[in-house]
Parts: sequence; structure tokens; C-alpha cells
Amino acid sequence: MTASRVKTFRDRRISVLQSALAERLYRQGKAARRDWNASDHQDMHELVDAATRVTGRKAHGRAASEIAPDHPSGIARNCASAVMSVLFGTVRQRLIALAELSRFGHCDAGWLRVIVAYYWRTWFGSTIPYRAASSGVNPVIDIPEGRCRIAIIGDWGTGTQMAQMVLDRVAGFRREEPHVPFILIHVGDVYYSGSRREFERFAAQIRTCFPTEPVYTLSGNHDMYGGGAAYYDCISTLNPAPYTQQASFFVLRNSCWQLQAMDTGLHDTNPSEVNSNLTFLDPGEVAWHRAQIAARGTRKVVLFSHHQPFSAFSPVGQDAQKNAVYLNRRLLSAFDGQGPDALGTDLLPFITAWFFGHEHNTVIYEPYAGVSRARCLGSSAVPTDPRDCDPYHAMDATITWDDKVRLSIHEGIYTHGYAILDLDGPSADVRYFQYPGGSKGELLFLERL
Repeated sequence: MTASRVKTFRDRRISVLQSALAERLYRQGKAARRDWNASDHQDMHELVDAATRVTGRKAHGRAASEIAPDHPSGIARNCASAVMSVLFGTVRQRLIALAELSRFGHCDAGWLRVIVAYYWRTWFGSTIPYRAASSGVNPVIDIPEGRCRIAIIGDWGTGTQMAQMVLDRVAGFRREEPHVPFILIHVGDVYYSGSRREFERFAAQIRTCFPTEPVYTLSGNHDMYGGGAAYYDCISTLNPAPYTQQASFFVLRNSCWQLQAMDTGLHDTNPSEVNSNLTFLDPGEVAWHRAQIAARGTRKVVLFSHHQPFSAFSPVGQDAQKNAVYLNRRLLSAFDGQGPDALGTDLLPFITAWFFGHEHNTVIYEPYAGVSRARCLGSSAVPTDPRDCDPYHAMDATITWDDKVRLSIHEGIYTHGYAILDLDGPSADVRYFQYPGGSKGELLFLERL
């Protein structure tokens, strides 16, 4: 038997067309799901041929065979070879190939659900059931005094086996000191589009490791692609009172600490604009956050969001002239008193640290734009393939970071990251880990807040 050579493309639009065509052929009985991506059907060959001509013209008129390996056709050869590697390769080759062919790999047709969910919501007029600060919700939750351990994961809601393995390692820190109160914070994104089934899986997977511990999850862009109803149902039932998360923004606080989470997913709901949209906070939420910081007393404030305030490695959006920007002035203006959403004085000097995800990476930033400690923790489950990109290739040299703290490459994929925040009265330590690496992960960085 000869395995079909299937061409795939970096261009998301072409990939979605391939996925949509394959799904149609499956439903019509013209292709079997065992025939990966409906690759043997003439309709798929015609689509691939047309896409190859388009991408070939984009490559300055060169023939497809002359295109460099990092061109989409090079990626296509990698994906096609992955099928052969699974069938005939060594153990190592099979592991790498399975990562490409599995969910969130190069050839994952599941991203089609994102587009379908978005247009379903758009066509049928459903709105995100956002719970505003003025709606009577009480987003302030008291947490234990003294010692308290808080695990932080980001972009974790993939439902994959690797996500479960990462969570198992995080749970090891709970078992290490079972008498210490424990909280899990997920900084957002349940994939692909935050559907009801995906959130049911998310909650079930979480509870296999943390059956009774309080768990809080932020609103990310993927959580809102399907309309957000499943997200709000999930947070309403995930924790019993008095630890129930009543809104997509909240504060966890004791007499020394104020952990303040915001909703940046509300205004990033179009998957076609994920690389261009500069997200921002609802104006009422901005006022609420500022009021919480103003009333902090002697508490230290730590911010949590899904989206980044800035990034050295990936654009956070585009300006009015469609130029890539690496600093989200709209998001920062909620706190620093400058820009379009400014509502008063600069409160960033009172922020001890800011944790976020969205970018599938672990990054320890140097002070920048008034943020003393910006920490990216979006690496908890989504695989990052070094053949796709170098997540540590700086795009904006003015944004500096600790170059000694990098995720490693393990079996052809970057490792996954998480953090353990240990509160102890007015002091706190944060440990940053990567997995695979040891029974509880490998320590990358340690700091005191």
C-alpha cells in the first residue's frame, strides 16, 4: 500500500478550505476518515494543485520544486512525510510525526471548528453573556491568610494527553504539602472555540487532579469564539460557594495579597483578526479594576490576563495604518492613565507582577512600559514546533527579557511551562517550571515578589 502525499499550507485560509472540503467529503461518504485529510479524492487534489499555483506565484514565480524548505511546500513535505514516519519510522521519528498529525499539530483539521463556531454566532446573532461590574455580581473572593500555594497555567485547555501530563506534574506540588491551601489559576483558552463539550472536558480533566480545590479560569479569545455561554456556565459551577467565580474578572485577596484577573477575551472574538486586533477592557471593568487597586491598602497587587500587554516575539495587534505593534497601548491605558482608555493616574507602580498567556511561550521580561514584572505563561499545553517558528526570535529589540530562561526542545517540540506561586504572609516566591523534565518538571527560574 502506498501512502498518499498530502500537501498542507501555512496560509490559514487555504488550510481551512482543505479542512472544510475534507469534512464535506466525509459527510457525503466520498472519503473515509481513515484516508487522512481525504487525500485520495480528486477534489482534494484539485484544491491542492490550485493552492500550489497560488503560493508558487507568491514565491516570485518560482516553481514549487524550487521553493526553499521553509516555504509552505516545505512544510507540506514535512506533513506528508509524517504519515510515512508513523507507518515505517523509528520510535523517535514516530513520536515527532504523531505530534504533527495529532490535535494542534500541523495537520489538525479541528481548527475548522473555530471558524464554524464564529460564523454560527455571527449569523444567528448570539451575544456574549458578559457579566458587567454594574450587574450586581460580586467578583471579590477571600482566600486563606498565611501560607497559600497557587499554580498558574496558561492556554492549557486542549484536552490532550500532554495537557493531562502537565497537570499531573502541577498536582505533585499539591501532594507535596497537602495541608497548605491550594488554588489553580488558568489564564485562559479552552480550544478550539470554547464549546460546551470542550468546557465539559476541561472541567472533567481539571477535577481528575484537583477534585475539591478552587479553580479559576480567565476569558481568552478561544473561550469566546463560540459565544461564551459555555465559559460562563463553567465558571458558575466549577467551585462551590464561597469560592464561586461569578464573573470573567475577579479578585482573590487576603490581608497581604490582591490577585486581580481581567477579561481581555471579550473584545477579541473574531478568529480572522487574532493577529491584528488590539484587545481592550470593557470601560466599566476598567473603572472596577482601578477602584480595587485604589482600595488595596497595604496589599500587594498581582495582575492576571489572557492577552499580553506587550511581546518581544509576536505582534499583539496592528495600529491604524495596519503596521504590526508589540505594545498594547489600549490594554496598558486601563492602568497607566495614558491613551484611549485612560481613567485617571498611573497605577502601574503599585503592580507587583503581571501574568498572562496567549503566546505559547514562557518569558521572563525585564521592566518595560511601567510594568516591573511581566511574565508570559502560555506554554502549558499547545505544542510549538521549532520548524514552524523560533518562539525566542525577538521582533522588537526594545523589549528585553531574561535570555537565560528558555523552554527546551524535547523530541522535536518545545517543552511546556507552568508556575507555582507560594504566598506566605507578606512575602511570596514564584517558581517557573518546564515539562518534560523530572518527576515534577525542571526548574527554570525562581524569584521573590
